[in-house]
Amino acid sequence: MKNKRKINNQRIAIFLFGLLTVLLMPFTVHANATGTQEIIRHEGHSRENVAGSVAKAHFSSSNKVILVNRDKFPDAISATNISQGKYPVLYTRAGNVSDSTIQLMKTMPLDEIYILGGSLSVNDSVVTQLKKEINVKVTRIAGRSRYDANASAVEKNFTQASHVVIASGEVYSDALYGVSYANTLDSPVILTKTNKLEKSSIEQLKKLNAKEVTIIGGTLTVTVSVEKQLSELGIKHNRIAGRNRYIGSTEVANAAYSEPENIVIASGEVFSDALVSAPLAQKLNAPILLVKAHSLEDITLNYLSSKKATKKNIYIQGGTSTVSKELVEKIKTANEEVLTENRTVVEDLPYNTIKQLNKNLYDDEERIIQKGIVGKREKIYKLTYKNGIKVSEEVISEKTTIKPIDEIIEYGLKKREDKENVLDKDLFNQEMLYLVNDFRKSEGVNPLTYNHEFQSQTDLRSMEIQGKFSHDRPDGSFFVTAFGFEGNNYYLGENIATNYITADDIKKSKEGTKSLERLIAEKIFTQYYMSKGHRENMVSDSFVAFVSSISVLNGEDVYNVQIFDTGVR
Repeated sequence: MKNKRKINNQRIAIFLFGLLTVLLMPFTVHANATGTQEIIRHEGHSRENVAGSVAKAHFSSSNKVILVNRDKFPDAISATNISQGKYPVLYTRAGNVSDSTIQLMKTMPLDEIYILGGSLSVNDSVVTQLKKEINVKVTRIAGRSRYDANASAVEKNFTQASHVVIASGEVYSDALYGVSYANTLDSPVILTKTNKLEKSSIEQLKKLNAKEVTIIGGTLTVTVSVEKQLSELGIKHNRIAGRNRYIGSTEVANAAYSEPENIVIASGEVFSDALVSAPLAQKLNAPILLVKAHSLEDITLNYLSSKKATKKNIYIQGGTSTVSKELVEKIKTANEEVLTENRTVVEDLPYNTIKQLNKNLYDDEERIIQKGIVGKREKIYKLTYKNGIKVSEEVISEKTTIKPIDEIIEYGLKKREDKENVLDKDLFNQEMLYLVNDFRKSEGVNPLTYNHEFQSQTDLRSMEIQGKFSHDRPDGSFFVTAFGFEGNNYYLGENIATNYITADDIKKSKEGTKSLERLIAEKIFTQYYMSKGHRENMVSDSFVAFVSSISVLNGEDVYNVQIFDTGVR
């Protein structure tokens, strides 16, 4: 009797183990009777379970995992720069890791756990918990902001990338499907604010020696201001976008995956299930298509239909509440008859170059006073497919979305003369204003206007500092008294410098393309730039106007004064 009970208990244990194994396996639906394509769903009772389902099915032999806060999408996106399809992303709460995630990690041959995010996102208590329960190395990758953390993650895997993907750090969708595009380029995904690349991101682009950038998403998520920053860095750029995130994801798929064997489908409404798709898409070399719970865009349906000959598996991320059964059925029976879609293409509009005379320039000089900006034209094409093959294409509308801005170049007619001991003061002041405003522009500060009202007083100051090189005047009063202000007034700022004209300067001005005034202005500007206090005056947003003066002693010693005016009286 004992032996029989023992055998029965063994059978029950085997049955329960088998049942548990079935319950933990990802849900699979065969797409058609031929069995050549499968639809595989990864789901769970929570976002942690969905992430665990993906890790269990595709990353069980991984020696590393990346842990991110379940509520912080930017860290999950940045994690893909580390994963590169080799390591899964798992979720944690800020203060503790769930038992199911701990148990999953114990089944994996881990030698390191990455935590993506600072201690506010994932507390140090999680580090303590991991070291106690998993007993492997824990490495935190973080920064003062999501953009700094993103840069740190990029540095972990990339030392050089000539082509880089940039997407918004404020919405998850563009960056998510941008990961699959970056995967085809062996590129990182760098996050940006809507209107501005952060300093850490700019530094990262420079370290990577990036030559080209693809922006994922429209101008509502990454504005033209970011394009201008890239242009100023000398980086070529293009953009892939759609009218919404669902169309945008398919546009990226069209651009990157003409013959995919695998396709990942995720919710465009719930970020948690979708974000664990990124490492899977990297591993499978697959596009990520975003859908609503019960519907998908025509362009997405067309894409699925047109790729039927090559695709083998479709992976659905999340349960039926995020991607419904009805939608899965629609995907399975994607229409292969005549389908149409509208596709938006953005084209460059070249700018005109206009030349205008500046009487203060020499006949061998030119100066760009307004940089040309390429415009944008949006064309909408109607594409028709038959059995997944494009059979026609026509333009149904077009409009200019950004007007090009003309480039304006000044040229001169003045003949050069022997100016060994003479400087054109007006031209020098013009050159100095140009250098100061160009510097302010690079720092994102508004340009200064020229304050002719204070020219004579500034001329006086340039003579005074020949005898007393100081911000105090010869009578001991502060420089502002020369402008009719009280001695304790700080509505003005003053920079002073001295330099000299060399024979080499004169030779260069005669043989080169720069005037003597420009050469001396550049030398003095460099002096100011190398000094912190002078540099702060030049870029201070407190000042709105500027005036400069120069005096020459003994034909070669140059004295310069810059006056900065707040406009307050």
